[in-house]
Amino acid sequence: MLEDSQANGIVVVGSINKDFVVRADRLPKPGESIVGNQFFQGFGGKGANQAVGIARLGINPVCFVAGIGGDEIGRSGIESLKNEGIDCRFVRTVEECNTGVALIMLDEHGENCIAAAPGANVYVDEAYVDALPDDLFRFAKLLVVCQEIPVEAIAIVLKKAKSFGVTTLFNPAPPNFRLNDANLLPFVDVLTPNETEVKAITGIDIECENVDADAVKVRAVQALLDRGASQIAITTGSDGCFVFDKSTMRSASESIQISAPAVSATDTTAAGDCFNAGLATALYHGLPFLHACQWANQVAAISVTRTGAQASLPKRNECPPLTS
Repeated sequence: MLEDSQANGIVVVGSINKDFVVRADRLPKPGESIVGNQFFQGFGGKGANQAVGIARLGINPVCFVAGIGGDEIGRSGIESLKNEGIDCRFVRTVEECNTGVALIMLDEHGENCIAAAPGANVYVDEAYVDALPDDLFRFAKLLVVCQEIPVEAIAIVLKKAKSFGVTTLFNPAPPNFRLNDANLLPFVDVLTPNETEVKAITGIDIECENVDADAVKVRAVQALLDRGASQIAITTGSDGCFVFDKSTMRSASESIQISAPAVSATDTTAAGDCFNAGLATALYHGLPFLHACQWANQVAAISVTRTGAQASLPKRNECPPLTS
C-alpha cells in the first residue's frame, strides 16, 4: 500500500543504461574508423533520463519501473537515481544479466549516433509489469512510458493505467516497427514521436526530400489519429514540435508548429527525453497541451547546450516559469 506522501506523483516505466560516449569531429561512415578527441561516461537509458528529468523539474514522487543486472553498473545506477530522489522500489534486479549499455558517438555539431545493448531492460516484461501493485497506478496522476522495453509490457502498463483513469504519455522511442500491430495508441493520451518514429508507426516519411513538409506532417498526424491517438507532439529537432490537440482542434489540418528557442547545440543526446520530462511536468501542473509543448521545447533547448545525457538535464530553477 502506498502512503499518502507517495500519492499523486508520476510513474515512469522504461530503461536504464550506462552510456559510453566518444566525441569526434564527425561521425564515421559505414566501415570507417576515426579517432575521437574526448571520452566520457554516465548513466542514461530513456526511462531513467525521463525519470531524472521529471524529478529535477520538481515533481515528487517520481516512481520508476525498470530493470538492472546484478553488476556494478546496475548497483551504481540505482544509487544515482536514489540520489535524485526517485523511488526505485520497482526497479527489478536480474542477477544473471548485465545492465543495459549504450555506445554513443557525437560530432562537432552535437549530432549523435547510438547503439544500445538492452541487457536487463528486456526483463521489464509482461509478467513483471502485470504483477505491479494496483496502488502504483491508482494513486498516480500521470504515467510516462518509453520503449527500450518489450512492446508487450508497454501494452499491459498502458492498459492498466487507463483502467485507473491515469493520464498516459507514450514516447515511442527508439523506433519499433512492431508498434504497427500492437494497437497501443487507443490507450495513449499524449504521443510524442520524432520523425523517424512516425515513419515506424505509420510508414509516412516526414523527412523525405522534395515534398511539402507541412502537408506530410498533417498526413502523419491524421494517420496517428486514425490509430487512436488524441494529443500528438511530433518532435522535429531544432525546429521544435508539430502539435495536434483533439480537445481544441477539429482536424489534422489545424495542427501547428511550435518553434524551439535558437541555441548553439553542444550535444543532442537525451534532448528528446528532456522534452518528454518537460511535457510531463507541465501537464502535471495543469498547463494546456499547446502551452505544455512550448515549455517542454524551452526545457529541451537548455539540455542541448550541455554535454551528456542525465548530466544535461536542467533543474526547475534553471527553466522559465510554468505559466499558461
